[in-house]
Amino acid sequence: MNKELADTALAAIEKRASDMTEEQKNHFAALVTMLLSCYGKHPIARGVLILANADTVNTFGINADEFEINGLIESVRESVHDMLQHDAPAQGMMN
Repeated sequence: MNKELADTALAAIEKRASDMTEEQKNHFAALVTMLLSCYGKHPIARGVLILANADTVNTFGINADEFEINGLIESVRESVHDMLQHDAPAQGMMN
């Protein structure tokens, strides 16, 4: 990364961080640490970043090709489904 790009990125982080709560800052620091594990000469992780607003959804593979992205998204889908089922009331109790 060239110095100008690094300086721009750090300035953007400092500006956004000044508006964050302490909890958001801690969460952001954990996120950056996890992202760093996807990069470098010997990355130890891969991931998918999904960003959405009212009009668009953007998906970014991190150290992952399209097939790996698909597999990761499927794993997340199953995990969230299991989490929702675990928290759901038993069917018999609905009546």
